[in-house]
Amino acid sequence: MLSGCAPVDDWREVRVGAAGLTVRFPCRPEREQRPWSPSAAPRPAELLSCRHQDALYAVFSAELAGPDEVRAALLRLPAVTATRWHARLVDERLAVPVGATPWPQSRWQHLQGQADAVGPVSVQMQVFGHGLAVHQVTVVTPERAASAAADTFLAGIRFVR
Repeated sequence: MLSGCAPVDDWREVRVGAAGLTVRFPCRPEREQRPWSPSAAPRPAELLSCRHQDALYAVFSAELAGPDEVRAALLRLPAVTATRWHARLVDERLAVPVGATPWPQSRWQHLQGQADAVGPVSVQMQVFGHGLAVHQVTVVTPERAASAAADTFLAGIRFVR
């Protein structure tokens, strides 16, 4: 095969959690299971992530015990991400992927932050729920990087049966 004909990205659809969520990653994500404590009782959670062309792509998913936990988690997840990246909110809007439960706390956010090894970063994330599951889809790029891959990643969120 000629190198000029090789695809720049190898986008693949990956299923996340039990709720039927699929996300298109530009690289093969590593899958990690871990407990997460949105309240007093730890809940099982899943994190998929990979790095590709200076960007970090990640999807977090957890099944919660009830609607109050879902509402609280949809508010807490972006705050934790902002703290992690020393970031401030630049833009925000209501965003509910097709097939997701229309929780009013569902959001797309754009943050600008700082990463020790990279410097200024752009963080785009979408938090949403499906039933009692919460999901956060995040892409972190160097601030100077183009956002076309981030747009493709966030546009690839969907639920399948």
